[in-house]
Amino acid sequence: MDTSRTSYKIDEQHPGSDLAAETAAALAAASIDELVWAAAWLHRASSLKKYLDYLGGVGDTGGARTMFSWDDKYVGAQILVAKLILEGGVESSGGLLWFQPWGNNQYVSTATFVMSTYSQYLSAKQVSLQCSGGDVSPSDLTSLVQAQVI
Repeated sequence: MDTSRTSYKIDEQHPGSDLAAETAAALAAASIDELVWAAAWLHRASSLKKYLDYLGGVGDTGGARTMFSWDDKYVGAQILVAKLILEGGVESSGGLLWFQPWGNNQYVSTATFVMSTYSQYLSAKQVSLQCSGGDVSPSDLTSLVQAQVI
């Protein structure tokens, strides 16, 4: 590369506490995404509850994401957790879908609404979902919705 790479230093003669703080915050935020990604894969590989507990305790780590990137794996972690949920791997002890510890019912309500609507679309076309574990019929989705709201 022939692009210059100017280096700067922060010390007593060259203060920059704001730069140091912003850099530390950026590195910390990125590491949180990496921990979520790692916990999702470790739970998938081991089924150990401690990784699922970690995922359940993760709050908002920066808002909505629209891409998967080398420096932000949050979308990938969300996909792994969604797969776990769809496979029936995450439910409360009473059978309620579990998304996160705070305000879980709002997410269950939304998920059941989406499943119910999608079930109607599938029924209208007389088709099922083609999943790697087998077909999921509209009535299967409806049964899951009913189990969540009863």
